[in-house]
Amino acid sequence: SPVEGQDDLLIKMGAITPDYRVTVAGMLLFGRDPQHWLPASGARFVRFVAGNHVAFERAIGGTATQIVERLWEQIREQMRSEAGSGEPDQFAPFAVREALVNAVCHRDYRLRGEGITVAMHPDRLEITSPGGLPGFMTMERLIDGLFRRNPRLAWALFHWGYIQAPGQGIISLMTSTDRYSHRPPEIEAGPYRVTVRLYSADAGACARQDDDGLGELNARQRRALAYVRQHGSITLRELRTLCSDSRPELLQRDLIELVERGRLRRIGTRTSAYYIMP
Repeated sequence: SPVEGQDDLLIKMGAITPDYRVTVAGMLLFGRDPQHWLPASGARFVRFVAGNHVAFERAIGGTATQIVERLWEQIREQMRSEAGSGEPDQFAPFAVREALVNAVCHRDYRLRGEGITVAMHPDRLEITSPGGLPGFMTMERLIDGLFRRNPRLAWALFHWGYIQAPGQGIISLMTSTDRYSHRPPEIEAGPYRVTVRLYSADAGACARQDDDGLGELNARQRRALAYVRQHGSITLRELRTLCSDSRPELLQRDLIELVERGRLRRIGTRTSAYYIMP
């Protein structure tokens, strides 16, 4: 019957068990009030103004997709109130959406306390999700798209169009902001949380003026330097991950120029080289 077919699909996607018990994924995807059963599964949006004063704050609840849409609505509303109608977005829309989906999809729902926090500052947007990286996971493997904490959620969000290609969310995020900000996104992983930091176009302009000649560098080279500052070193393979739409020989030349300009120092042979700050 049609009902049995629906049940089979819910079991297949992991929303209910074969004995018709609702799973955590099922509650997050279809629950009428998920936060009643999973209090920390919601989110909080905060907008700060100069001086780190709170100008606006709102709790966000609902299913996983509703949280994505409601957070996105709050961000767009605050960007409009900040810039005025007809002005361009303060932050890259695709990057914001990608960061929100990743936060909802890959956060640790076992942790109690706060849920996702979205903090909007004048120069940046910080999206923090509960749950650090597992012991086997590194930032490089995260950027490579090799981490799925909640595969049932990821499966549903992919089939509903929230995820364009499995495992490509972080890569897409890292390469999607060039026309908005010349300062690349940052990912900060702590023991109990992961924060994605997106910079506004104004922040990128300030960085280009103030950062000791960085305006002479192209966007790929600035991205490489930002990665080295965050992680301590970079390889050609890691730069190819960050700039997946660029040719490998072009990226190799970018690294050589950074060495020639004294921005980076090469360690090791050409085939096994990595680059650090001088």
